[in-house]
Amino acid sequence: MNEFIAKNKRLLKIYYIAALIMGWMLIVLPGVKTALLVLNILRLGQNRMVMMGTVLEIVISQIILGVFLLAVAQYIRFLTSGSYKAGGLLRYIDKIIYLYAIVKGAQIIFIYIRLEIQAVDAGPYFSVWGSFTTYAIPAIAFIMVLVGLGQILKRSIPVIEESKTLV
Repeated sequence: MNEFIAKNKRLLKIYYIAALIMGWMLIVLPGVKTALLVLNILRLGQNRMVMMGTVLEIVISQIILGVFLLAVAQYIRFLTSGSYKAGGLLRYIDKIIYLYAIVKGAQIIFIYIRLEIQAVDAGPYFSVWGSFTTYAIPAIAFIMVLVGLGQILKRSIPVIEESKTLV
């Protein structure tokens, strides 16, 4: 692993900077987007409950993804630097990933509720089950991947810390 890190130090630095920039953008920009959407909701008087649910879904999902990217940046820095201890976000990365999986699960539920509302308006030609499976099956697979990734990182970070202290 040390040989791989030594060979790809420049590429890992690019990934580190990209994860850092994207992470901060995903943390800061949803706040701006939320303010603009709330102003539109108030100005246009649209269905506020559905719009606020959508805004909260987007904001929470993007902020958690931004924190996850900052943790990825910390992981890259942890691998490439000589420090023996993982950073704060990296110690809790599994919990961040599980939180992101919960938010994705909540999004599936909100999509289903919206589809049920649309089905009432659309009449007998609208298939809630067909539309729901279009969104739900890939999202459930993504949630399973997130949980697996959380388990892998939860178990691998202490091993990497221990191996760094032995070298």
